Amino acid sequence: MPRPLRIQYSGARYHVMSRGDGREAIFYDDADRVEFLRTLGQACLKTGWQVHAYCLMSNHFHLVLETPQPNLAVGMKWLLATCTQRFNRRHRHWGHLFGGRYKAQLVGAEDFRDWLADRLARRGRTGERASERRETDSALAERLVREALTRARWREIDLATQPKGQLVKVQIAQQVRHQTPMIGQRIADRLRMGSASYVSNLLSSVDSKL
Repeated sequence: MPRPLRIQYSGARYHVMSRGDGREAIFYDDADRVEFLRTLGQACLKTGWQVHAYCLMSNHFHLVLETPQPNLAVGMKWLLATCTQRFNRRHRHWGHLFGGRYKAQLVGAEDFRDWLADRLARRGRTGERASERRETDSALAERLVREALTRARWREIDLATQPKGQLVKVQIAQQVRHQTPMIGQRIADRLRMGSASYVSNLLSSVDSKL
C-alpha cells in the first residue's frame, strides 16, 4: 500500500518528529547536537524554512517549522540524508540513522480545509505544486551557476575544459548545494565534475575544514 502524500502548501506549519533507527541514539554528545543544528540551518537556507521551536532528545528530535514554499518533503529528505552522512562519518558508522518515516503534523492551520478545497477545484489534479517547486529550485540553481561563472570570468565551455576539481567549480558546487536542494549527480553533471560521489566527497572535505 503506497504511503499517503505529504500535505504541503505555502505558509504551512508543522510539528515534525523523527526517531533513531531502532530507537537508538541520534545524538551522542553536544557536538552531535551542534552539528545537527548547523545542518538544520543549512536546510533553512536552502528551503526558506522558519524554525519556531526545537527539542533535541537523545534518540529523537522535534521541530516546529513553517514552510513559506510547499517544500517540506524535499527539505526533510535533504536534512535527514545529510545528518546521516555526517553522523556516520564522525562516528565511523554506516547504514540508517533514522528509523521509519518522519512524522509531520499540521498546526495553526484553521483555514486549511477551505484552502485545500479551493486549490483542488482550481487545479483539478495533484502534483503540480511539487512540479512547480522543482522548476523553481532548478531555476535558482541555474542562476547561481551563471552568476558565479560571470564573477569568475568563465565561459560555459570552461566547465568542460577545466579539471573537475578546479577551485572555481568547487566553490560553485558548494554554493549551489548550500542554497538549493539540488545535490548529487545533477550538480556533477551541470559543472562537469564527474560522479555524484566525487562531488560529495570533495565538498565534505571542504566543509570539514570550515
